[in-house]
Amino acid sequence: MSTPIPFPAPDVPIVIDAEILRARYDRDFGRVEAIVSLLVKTQGRPPRPVEVYTSVPARGTRPLRQRLLADAGVIAARLGREPMRRNIAA
Repeated sequence: MSTPIPFPAPDVPIVIDAEILRARYDRDFGRVEAIVSLLVKTQGRPPRPVEVYTSVPARGTRPLRQRLLADAGVIAARLGREPMRRNIAA
């Protein structure tokens, strides 16, 4: 019997591309805060950009970039959100 190839569920987003737009070190808490831009694809929809604000400890076992991108991906998947819309008062 063959083993089925695991595919993501239809509503699970797949991160196609990721980029750290802005990052800063927060000395008070020992964390790095960043705005991460993700290109997210879900089944049956075109890829869409998503901006996520994230924060990880400055020290860790994995490289900082890898931790920031992984945390942003988790946040985007949990929220399943559309591209950010900012309300600017006229």
